[in-house]
Amino acid sequence: MNGSLANGLNEGLNAPPPKIAFERSVSSSAYSERDVQCGFWVCRGPFWQRLASKKLYVLLFGLIGCILNSTTSYFYGTLTTVEKSIQISSRTVGIITAGSDLSFVLASLFLSYYASNRRKPLWIAMGIVSMALSCFVNALPHFLFAPGRAEMEQSAGNWTRGQADNLCRADRLPPDCSLDVGDIRPQMVLFFGSFLSGIGTSLYFTLGLTYLDDNVRKEKVPFLSSLAAFGRRMGPLVGFSLASLCLKYFVHVGVDPGYDQTDPRWIGAWWMGWLTLGSTLVFIAPFFASFPKVLPRAAERISLSRQASRISGTSKPEDEVDADRKVSFRDMLVTVRRLVTNKAYVFNNAASIFYFFGYMPFFLFQAKYIEIQYRLTPSQANMVTGSVSLVFSALGILIAGMVIQKLRVSSRQLAGWNVITSILSALGIVGYAWFGCSALNNADIVANSQDASCSASCNCDFIKYTPICGTDGQTYLSPCHAGCTDRLKDASGGSIFSNCSCIPALPAGDLNFTSDVFGSAVPGSCPVDCWTPFYFFLIVMCVNKFIGGTESAANFLIGLRCVEPRDKAISMGFSMAINTLFSFLPAPIVFGAIIDRTCVLWGQTCAKRGNCWLYDGEALRVSMNYTAALFVIVGTCFDMGTWYYSKNFKIFDDAPGDDGAEERPVERELVSLVSKEKEDPAKTTRIN
Repeated sequence: MNGSLANGLNEGLNAPPPKIAFERSVSSSAYSERDVQCGFWVCRGPFWQRLASKKLYVLLFGLIGCILNSTTSYFYGTLTTVEKSIQISSRTVGIITAGSDLSFVLASLFLSYYASNRRKPLWIAMGIVSMALSCFVNALPHFLFAPGRAEMEQSAGNWTRGQADNLCRADRLPPDCSLDVGDIRPQMVLFFGSFLSGIGTSLYFTLGLTYLDDNVRKEKVPFLSSLAAFGRRMGPLVGFSLASLCLKYFVHVGVDPGYDQTDPRWIGAWWMGWLTLGSTLVFIAPFFASFPKVLPRAAERISLSRQASRISGTSKPEDEVDADRKVSFRDMLVTVRRLVTNKAYVFNNAASIFYFFGYMPFFLFQAKYIEIQYRLTPSQANMVTGSVSLVFSALGILIAGMVIQKLRVSSRQLAGWNVITSILSALGIVGYAWFGCSALNNADIVANSQDASCSASCNCDFIKYTPICGTDGQTYLSPCHAGCTDRLKDASGGSIFSNCSCIPALPAGDLNFTSDVFGSAVPGSCPVDCWTPFYFFLIVMCVNKFIGGTESAANFLIGLRCVEPRDKAISMGFSMAINTLFSFLPAPIVFGAIIDRTCVLWGQTCAKRGNCWLYDGEALRVSMNYTAALFVIVGTCFDMGTWYYSKNFKIFDDAPGDDGAEERPVERELVSLVSKEKEDPAKTTRIN
């Protein structure tokens, strides 16, 4: 507060300086000096107090959101590698992710309510620590259950024997299944890590967003929340890029397995990223815990509003409704009853359930989908997913926040935009089904290899998937499935599988292969050109991500403003809980089962069916995309109901702020308070 205003106040009222007036206003409000004090334990003082600003909060809130989303996208990016590493199906992955959903529901329903009237940043910091622990737990299967480094080095070094085991052999004996009983311990560890992550994610979203809304003037909320959301949307960029980097290295760094990352047997170092992300979260958590229960300027504004309301005889300001609230189980039930009778709130959440259900396969399985449809390596698929499509999503939500604040749109307009974007999103998802690679037909590859009489006596039942490309231009599942009996080396040191009974012989000199009776083959799948349909798919996906980003910004404001201010925290938690129960929890299992149904080649062990090696791309493209689009269309119908009941929600403050609205809000309120006191000084005396 500048000196001229202070002098004017003193001359006009012969009152104490504004600083003392503020202290009195704070003492007369629900906030104590401790509530606005920044720091914790020994980390207190003037230096820490200077950090208690909304700008720093938005920065750290967006940064932590970026890292939290990085952990989710990193899990999705390493999904196919983890499946191969511990031999699980996509449906099992959906069950593992259910651990996060279960803890998310519990934390959203109870912790978000009981922490709503406490120091929110401290609770959020505890959630960040929980998320960090989940990262370390997710890395444990590699250290506890993966084959040892010495074993991998021995396996890689014994190259000749490994190749010979894949050849056609009539005397091959079946494996000793008495020692293979299966191991579910890696899955249990990953489920526990997923459970820990749900707690942290719930506390971050339910409390973090309401803390921002409580401490910022309403006209600034759309843009600042969009800035924070922009940071969160950059999280997948970091996560997928980190996955792309880690998967370039073999799971045991320094070991040469005898093949590169283009080989389907390649298992990247999926565990390294978890250690990096967990360490980063542990480092940042104390800084976030330092924020006070309420930011000083917000406490000052609320205190002055209370004094002004007492002078004028009006009701308690909206911003302060939650200050004196006493939490209890009975009060929580009353709050929930108030929410379920709010029609706009109910329709908005019903729309979100179907929308998230429809978009779940693209959150969880997008990198895997790109690998399957266009035969990209895991590293390439993660780089494309993270660096291209998600940038458009982040731009969409950032631009939407700026436009909403600039145009000061109404709640009806926001809900109407949600209807339009939902329709466009459904059309975009249908478009995904049209862009497939016709040159890639895995079903024919499996049929040609498994149903061939030419390899019936080769005993290939337990041969691992090691594709080869024959001189006939066809891909075979392994040298055994192609009937190859010999392995040679060419002049460059590469392998050539010869005397393959399932591959027709070519004239001498063709493709540098020589065989008197049968054809030959080289390691790896036959090359296919899938780049043209992939580019079309990428364009549609980027447009869809941008549209979805704009919808996120609008939907956030509707969800925040369609409830009473005192119900913001519990409404966020309740929304996330029901969305988790009815979309985030079942959708991965449902779409995981849909993906598994399109599998044409399963890995096989004695104890169980392992991971899927090959999928029917066309069947997957049609079943997954049309099912997802159907859910989004149903959600659009509920969006129309939200539009109908979104008539008079207060999105912004009553009057637009000028250039100095954010710089000096307290001064203006003091001037207003002074003018009221000049009109009736006795009224102030009676009230105080």
